[in-house]
Amino acid sequence: MRILILPSLIFTICTSYKVLVFNPALGGSHSNFLGKISDILIDAGHEVTMLIPVFMHEKRDLVGSKKVEHIIRVEQDPRIFQMQQEATTDEMIKKRVWKMDSNLSFMFSVN
Repeated sequence: MRILILPSLIFTICTSYKVLVFNPALGGSHSNFLGKISDILIDAGHEVTMLIPVFMHEKRDLVGSKKVEHIIRVEQDPRIFQMQQEATTDEMIKKRVWKMDSNLSFMFSVN
């Protein structure tokens, strides 16, 4: 009986997960919240990778976590960056975004 219990205890003690946290670079509070969740998961023994698609260039360095080691940034498409330089975000949404192609993959370029 002891032989069956020991392997099952070792398996349950050593179980950890690989977690992908989607953290779009939109604002500080959003990044801080997701960073805090990432830190808690790391403290619990899980491996965390953070995916940060950059929507606003000035927010690209927001991570919100002090412990995440694996960070994948997906940079902005140059057309979106240019649109943000030409107008404020509200103006951009009202004038141009609703007239664009519905395929959102053009917003991100993977390097």
